[in-house]
Amino acid sequence: MSNLVINFFIENNLSLENKTIVVGVSTGIDSMVLLDELIRAHELINFKIVVAHVNHQMRLQSIEEEQFIKEFCHKKGIDIRISYFDYNLHPGNFQEEARKFRYQFFEEVINEFHGDYLLLAHHANDNMETIIMRLLRGSNLRGYAGMEPVVQQSNYLIVRPFLLLLKDELIRIAKEREIIYFEDETNKEKTYTRNRIRHEIIPSIFWENPEAHWQFAKFSEVIRNADEEIKKIVKQFIEDNVKFDEQRVFFSQKTFLKQSLFLQKEILFAITKKVLLGHKNIDEILKLINSKKPNIISKVTGKLTFVKEYDKISLYFTELKFPKVHMVISTCGEYEIDENRKVIVSEKNNDKNILKNNTLWYNKSMLPIIIRSRKKGDKIQLLTGTKKVSDLLTDKKIGIIKREQVLVLEDKNQNILAVLGIAKSKHLLALKDYDIIITLKENE
Repeated sequence: MSNLVINFFIENNLSLENKTIVVGVSTGIDSMVLLDELIRAHELINFKIVVAHVNHQMRLQSIEEEQFIKEFCHKKGIDIRISYFDYNLHPGNFQEEARKFRYQFFEEVINEFHGDYLLLAHHANDNMETIIMRLLRGSNLRGYAGMEPVVQQSNYLIVRPFLLLLKDELIRIAKEREIIYFEDETNKEKTYTRNRIRHEIIPSIFWENPEAHWQFAKFSEVIRNADEEIKKIVKQFIEDNVKFDEQRVFFSQKTFLKQSLFLQKEILFAITKKVLLGHKNIDEILKLINSKKPNIISKVTGKLTFVKEYDKISLYFTELKFPKVHMVISTCGEYEIDENRKVIVSEKNNDKNILKNNTLWYNKSMLPIIIRSRKKGDKIQLLTGTKKVSDLLTDKKIGIIKREQVLVLEDKNQNILAVLGIAKSKHLLALKDYDIIITLKENE
């Protein structure tokens, strides 16, 4: 006996023996034919069938459909799980919200029964509609390929055995076998984009080419193959050029801009996938990367902050905060600035480290001194003359993150003695009599 499900599984090197299959059944013609095929396949091969049905509660007929499928499964000895979609709890586009709800419910059933496969009755017409919708609304490359016959999820496979079959073939099978099914009258309404495509555009396409569904299938295959090759290129670029830590990803602007614009976008989508950016967000990031400004901080979304520091591009998956510091030091000891920095003031013991930028000398009798955040207009007197601290940071090519965290040391007369870790003033350098060492300690 020829069986569509068995044939599909054989062609795709998938096993049915002793597996658990969850099948989404709406009681429409497509899913009832799929359920019938499964029941017939079960006569030849040992596997478990579980029906998952969602009552969308938008039509009076939904009650009748639910009762029918419950009785049907009871007679056949098939396990069934039913869920109820409440539109009031999921406002927005009904079809999109209902689709999300169904897939979430299907996964719950898969997990309950430790299912191996989720079978769905999407067919060639559905796939044509999906491709056209995505072309009209926009998508990524994989999205333009439409539905896939087999999709790997975390612990199961989504399988669509009818994806190359026309709706007319399913209608023929249902009529031939006298399969009972229900017609959803809302599928004829032209309120939804998919329905308009189904009833107005698809017939015109088939009028031009009766084999159009095969051309759409070839289109899908070409796009999926192209996507696979591009993913390999993107993956290799990320492995070679992108670094990750707990809070961010970062890479070289120069290296990144050597890639084509298309690949730049694909790379950005790949490295920011956990925050699910849209095309506008990606375009905004590209504009910032291409900016002539050497230092930029820009909040892209509530979950992503863009930072440019000369050639270094960083994307932070957290909100960046730079608390202001104002600390008076009047005696020796350890002074914690933040979780990554502290200042240690100690008695003079040797002269080995005083030439380092993060260490300076001072006289206890001249205390107190103040460690504070940088202010607009700050100036420091160097051996070469007076310089704005902001210009000093530019000359040293200090990135914007460190700029925001820069600490200055000033005496009680508000003279800047040093920009800690970066430069010392001529006043400090002229100080010969000292008895304490001040060191800025920073974590890596």
